[in-house]
Order: sequence, then C-alpha cells, then structure tokens
Amino acid sequence: RQRDHYDYWYRILDEKGREKLYRNILLYDAYKFGTNHTEGKATEVADFDSPNPAMKHFFGPVGNKVGHNGHGAYATGDAVYYMGYRMLDKDGAITYTHEMTHNSDQDIYLGGYGRRSGLGPEFFAKGLLQAPDQPSDATITINSILKHSKSDSKEGERLQVLDPTTRFKDATDLQKYVHNMFDVVYMLEYLEGKSIVKKLNVYQKIEALRKIENQYLTDPADGNDVYATNVVKNLTEDEAKKLTSFDSLIDNNILSAREYKAGTYERNGYFTIKLFAPIFSALSGEKGTPGDLMGRRIAFELLAAKGFKDGMVPYISNQYEEDAKQQGQTINLYGKERGLVTDELVLKKVFDGKYKTWAEFKTAMYQERVDQFGNLKQVTFKDPTKPWPRYGTKTINNVDELQKLMDEAVLQDAKERNYYYWNNYNPETDSAVHKLKRAIFKAYLDQTNDFRRSIFENKK
Repeated sequence: RQRDHYDYWYRILDEKGREKLYRNILLYDAYKFGTNHTEGKATEVADFDSPNPAMKHFFGPVGNKVGHNGHGAYATGDAVYYMGYRMLDKDGAITYTHEMTHNSDQDIYLGGYGRRSGLGPEFFAKGLLQAPDQPSDATITINSILKHSKSDSKEGERLQVLDPTTRFKDATDLQKYVHNMFDVVYMLEYLEGKSIVKKLNVYQKIEALRKIENQYLTDPADGNDVYATNVVKNLTEDEAKKLTSFDSLIDNNILSAREYKAGTYERNGYFTIKLFAPIFSALSGEKGTPGDLMGRRIAFELLAAKGFKDGMVPYISNQYEEDAKQQGQTINLYGKERGLVTDELVLKKVFDGKYKTWAEFKTAMYQERVDQFGNLKQVTFKDPTKPWPRYGTKTINNVDELQKLMDEAVLQDAKERNYYYWNNYNPETDSAVHKLKRAIFKAYLDQTNDFRRSIFENKK
C-alpha cells in the first residue's frame, strides 16, 4: 500500500519532484499488540518495560523509545511515529498518507515552493492531499493508496476511486478524473441551487442555506492579520430575500446548511469538503490567504480546471511569492520581508487575466456544465425513495427529468426540516437531497468507470 501511494506521487509529479521522492524516512509502528485471545483489532498498548518480545528484541534495540501521546501518529520531517493506529492496518495506511503529506508537502508535492503563507500543515493533509478514510466517504478527496474490489461487500456504497494504481497513470489522468467528477458535482449543485431559489420561500431558504465570511485575526506566531478565518453564519430574512437566482447564491457567498454548521472554522483545522453539500460561494481572501474551507474547495476546483501543477500548486503554495514582492505586496515574517501571495494574484497568474474575480471563475465553471446539459448521458440508478433492501431503479434521460427529482427532494427536505436543527441529524438517512445526489453520483461513477469518461456525450 505504501509503495502504491508513492507510485501515485511519482506518476503525477514532474521530473524534479520525482527525484526528491528518493530519500530515507523511518516509520515506527505503534506499540499495539494482540494476544492469542485478541478478537478484532489489537487495543493493548505496550510500554518500554513490557515483556512482549517485540519490545524487548526489536523496538528497544533500534532505539525507538517514544511515549504514546494520544494521537493516531505524528511526523517529524524525517520519520513517522505511529501511536493510535497500526502501520499495516487500513487505518494505518490512510494515516500514512496524512503523515507523509507533512513530511513531503513543502519541498516535494508543492514543487519546492513551500506552503503558502498562512496555511497551516493540517490544511494540506486532511481534506486535501490525504486519502479519504473510507471508500464510501462523501467527500471531495483522492484515494491514492487503497485498492478496492468490485466484489467487496460495500461496493454499492463506494464513492471513491476503485484502484489508484490503474486509474492514475500521470498528472493528466488525475486532472481528467477530477474534472469529470466536477461535471457531476457542478451539475447537481446547479440543479439543487435552482430548486432552492425557485421552490422555497424566504423562511425555508433560511433553513436550507448559510453564508460564509472571512474574519481576520492577528496571527499569534508571526503577528500578521492577512490570513482569513472562515466563519459560517445563519441567514437573516433580508439576506434570504436576495436569493432569487442561481447566480445570487454565488454573489452572496452561500453554502448549504446540510453539512456546514454555523460557527468558526479555525485555521489549520481538520476539515473536509462535502461531495453533496454545495459551496456555491467563491469567497476569496481579499487581504491575502484564504480560509480553510474555501481554500480546500477552490484548490480542488483549480485541480479540475487547470491540473495539479498549473492549478492547485500555484494556489496552495508560495509559487508566486517573488511576483508578489515585485508588486509591493509584502509581509514581515519573523523579521524578514516576504512576498504575500494574494488570491487576486493567483487568479490573475493562473488564468492569465481571464477572470476579474473568483466569482467570475466559479460562474464560468457552472456555465461550462450548463452548456453541456443537452448532452447528458442517460443513467439508471438505485431509487433512494424505495426502502431498503427492496431498492427499485429509476432511469433519467435528460436534465429536465433530474431537475424534477431535485425539486421534489428539496421540497421534502424543507418540509421535514431535519438539517436545520442538527439533533442526531445524518444526511445519509435524513436528507432526500443527499440521498438523491449520492445515488446519481454513484451511478455515473460506475457508468464512466471511475470518471474515465465524461457524463456528457460529446466529451471524452
């Protein structure tokens, strides 16, 4: 598994990055051992004085005396120490992708440009470059390590790549996968947004949606106040009244209330971007660096639009630091003047001035899919309105049929009001919209063989 993960990175990095992958990183397994009576995963944690032969004859002689700190694992730049997870378990494999991001992002994954100023190490791992925890995770993430099988008992729930060793042959393959995935994501978000603005009254919109804003606080480490913290807020009646068209959802920085709670999303947090809960907003960091929610979402949108090296990396790294410095955009970092890469600069450089604002970019991405609606491929999916285990199937032949289903699901969610109150709320069982979108996404994932093909007829 670990080899497969590094092969993934070898295939998508350029020649310079590939060479840097050749290095020594020590991985120490956790002190967790089973006995002859252990059922399931081993949970017993040994200490340095344990008579267990592994401690006495291996960990002791190699000098790995590390106390358990309560975390799953941690990285030091030259090593990884497992704690709560065991290296060879599936959980350990996912943890490997997390910790090796910490060990590799600045100098290798990000082209040697380093992390973009203000973005903490956890931004790059969980929810961005780390593999998803489960194949059924309804998150925008890339499975880069685990091979699954069509014969798996949970195959019907899989939303992630089946086998990264065969799906991703190079960086072009990665972009194609994400771009084709976003064909579905953007389409379903557009249809849901249209249903909300057309079918719901003001008070129902208040319950279905929230807005996202930036807050700028002085960084306790370097003293700068140009790094955005994302804050999600409930809508007021006046704000909801403005939401009369799909574009108004973008212009007013709207996102779904379904899986984004109101509150502050602290920088350097462990957040994931939800596959079926729209972030219509294109909120940028007007003073400098984006917040943790918007940063992750836009990073994936840039991967879809421009690729890893030309889209995602310039956005999440300090690639344009010298350009910023030449333009007089600077900050003081620990006594040294450094260029401040702003969202505005990235937008201008990545798209060569094509878009004046990030909202223009986002609108164009939705429109690119809307223009293809007439070419949508027919698809048959499990009907989520039928009770388990007697799922029926349903076939849609065009976008109009899908829009009608979305209208019904949005109205049902508004009537039941589940996701507004958050009391034991689970979108997998409590949201008609979520269940519809999951069923459609899964059907297209399978039909296109993990998005090797587009859902639109005249695109490959």
